[in-house]
Amino acid sequence: MVNAETKLHNAIDPYVTKAKTAQPDMRSAQIAINCLDLTSLTGAETDKDIDNLCTKAIADNAAAVCLYPEHIQQAANILKDTDIAIATVINFPTGWQRNNGDIATIDTTRADILEAVDNGATEIDIVADFEKFKSMENGAEADIRDMIQAAKEACGESVKLKVIVESAAFGQLEELQHITELALESGADFVKTSTGKHEDGGADLESVAVMALTVKKHNELSAKSCGLKISGGVNGRNYPQFIALTQGILATEVLNKEHFRFGASGVYADLKAILNTGVKPAPRRAATAHSY
Repeated sequence: MVNAETKLHNAIDPYVTKAKTAQPDMRSAQIAINCLDLTSLTGAETDKDIDNLCTKAIADNAAAVCLYPEHIQQAANILKDTDIAIATVINFPTGWQRNNGDIATIDTTRADILEAVDNGATEIDIVADFEKFKSMENGAEADIRDMIQAAKEACGESVKLKVIVESAAFGQLEELQHITELALESGADFVKTSTGKHEDGGADLESVAVMALTVKKHNELSAKSCGLKISGGVNGRNYPQFIALTQGILATEVLNKEHFRFGASGVYADLKAILNTGVKPAPRRAATAHSY
């Protein structure tokens, strides 16, 4: 009998194989840059860095900027007359700790989100406690569900909630499928692959395929239109493969900022080069886990 993991591999293999043939071009570069969350999460950002990030986002009509909560007000002032979203991270990058390292609870998470929204955030990227999920301890799934539901309640209807599942942390695709389902069922508007900080790397085609199939199933059953954000490990050579993969599973209609995002800034220069000159980026070393 074929087990669930094998079935999942069989389901995604045709999509992944086809996506690997995709090459950078003007069309894919334009889609990518318009669906890009220009991100700066080093922890050492200056006011000038935030100004530059926002200026790039405006110039290229990016989807959003993604930054730490302490920079939200500055970004909100710069972007106030645009439709560029302001995303921030909560309980980053572990899921069980607040950004400052304190233990995260439902109350602290709710408070952190409400403060971020009050300061001008229009999107929240929260990390699900993926290590707790992997532990399979009693109540783990219920705890994660309660946290995500509380986060969505704090966001309300006008603020998008993106839930980061840290796809690279999962050796079994079935586990990744399960935590993605849990995030969507708990209220996520988007599911996101990675923090970009995990030692095992970021997004890969197989993980994205599983998450995309899970989003497709959830949307069909719930009549919702939840989205997918790909982050960690995105570069100038593989970004069209992620686009082709998403298009193959979720259809061309989702290749817009309301349903699809890249969470990376490392790919920005390559996209600009393609759009400005039509020249494909030269091969490079594989992106590291810290590709933000």
